[in-house]
Amino acid sequence: MRSWQAQQRQLGHKAELDELTNLLKEIVTKSANRHDSMRRLIGSCAPNSRADMEECLREYRKQVVIWNSSLNSMYIRLRLMLGYGYTLKFEKDIHNVFRITGERIEYLVIKIRGKGVPDWSELDIPKDMLNKLQGNLANILNDIGERIEKRKSEIFFGERLYYTKLNISKYNILNYGDTCNNPQITHAFATLPPA
Repeated sequence: MRSWQAQQRQLGHKAELDELTNLLKEIVTKSANRHDSMRRLIGSCAPNSRADMEECLREYRKQVVIWNSSLNSMYIRLRLMLGYGYTLKFEKDIHNVFRITGERIEYLVIKIRGKGVPDWSELDIPKDMLNKLQGNLANILNDIGERIEKRKSEIFFGERLYYTKLNISKYNILNYGDTCNNPQITHAFATLPPA
């Protein structure tokens, strides 16, 4: 019975790990597509560009719709699998930077439509913003990847436990109150090295 329960628990943890891996793949794919469409749109705004700005703008808007349609799902799954902190970090460091950079690029497109040819210096700000966004994406994706690897090692090799008062009391078969009142166990706690 115990081995069956352990096997079912292992299968549940494996399913959780698979969901987290799928979420990471989805974030990587959709953010890369949106980021790439933004870079192409900026490139099409450059003087003497061969790319068609209107076509790049349509592709960019298509990627924005795809990103926004999956954003709530990503928020919920991040919250459930990694915690509220990751959700806030994702919103602040990724989505808000995408939004602000997109507004800046669209402002540039409107300006080009009205005026004609932009200065090279006007392209530098959105390019710098995209570089910052790329760094933010790399950081959060590395964090999620490390979290997946840590979780994978916990599932397949067990959780590492250190010899501390907290772990002894947490995994003790005795009642915690009995543990504190038992002179032999209290002596064992007193001889523990500091954590």
